[in-house]
Amino acid sequence: MAEQVRWGIIGPGNIARQFAEGLAVSKTGTLVAAGSRTLSRAEEFCAKHGGKAYGSYEEVLNNPEVDAVYIATPHHTHMNDTIACAKAGKAILCEKPFTLNALEAERALAAVREAGVFFMEAFMYRCTAQTAKIREWIDSGIIGEVKLVNTSFAFQAGEEWANFRNDPALGGGGLMDVGAYCVSLARLAFGEEPSDAWYVSQPSSKGVDWIGSGMLKFSGNRSAVFQRALVLSAATTRSSWEPRGASSLMILGRTARVTRFDATKVGTPSLRNLILVSPMLRFMPPKPTLSRNTLKPASAHTSPSKTLFNR
Repeated sequence: MAEQVRWGIIGPGNIARQFAEGLAVSKTGTLVAAGSRTLSRAEEFCAKHGGKAYGSYEEVLNNPEVDAVYIATPHHTHMNDTIACAKAGKAILCEKPFTLNALEAERALAAVREAGVFFMEAFMYRCTAQTAKIREWIDSGIIGEVKLVNTSFAFQAGEEWANFRNDPALGGGGLMDVGAYCVSLARLAFGEEPSDAWYVSQPSSKGVDWIGSGMLKFSGNRSAVFQRALVLSAATTRSSWEPRGASSLMILGRTARVTRFDATKVGTPSLRNLILVSPMLRFMPPKPTLSRNTLKPASAHTSPSKTLFNR
């Protein structure tokens, strides 16, 4: 693969726009192609972000200049899109959630293994300096054994939201969207897979889980609890341990706790929102000299097997 990764994007929506904006300032990647089912939409996207526009996903995959593909299509197409990318010999970064269920994930990852290509689910937060610092605090034992994890992620979309996330047939709903972050964060903090899971939700008029809460059971009867919603504002979801935002994380260890809060998205990499609270150390924010740059894939706290367990 070239020293600078040449990217193709399929599904030029809002999240793809954010990805392209990141590539524009990247030293290691560049955008060379974008494909949509509608050529005019791809042309509009490329006119702003660069690259060659295609009126199909297949044309992007057939472009020999494309080293890696960012799959930014709706949830329900991720399995087939991943298989197509693998067969084309492209490295794959697939937007979360990877697939709608474990069976689809197994089929897609089988194609990845057969082709021998790189694959990663796009949980961006696992590649940030903030997550590296959380893992450092946990692995060093400074907070003691992790006993409880509490996460929340909510935003205000509205029940008439004109988006595939509001359609149950297309993998819509809060658990598949922002709830996936909560489950992933809990598994990262405990460093293992849960043995049991419970989830209770309130459906919207469209039939998707609009508001919900869940619990995951880990070894030693340790647990993670989470709340997620697509129709609650930041003010509604604040709690005593969440001073500013609608997304947060609290990891309770035997001797200390890690608190993380964001005013916007759970993926925000700022270290200023991360605090270690210890009876011995009082408040210990991370040193501001720690790099905020995205870590290399080899340093990311993720893998295809971990992706499978998040289904």
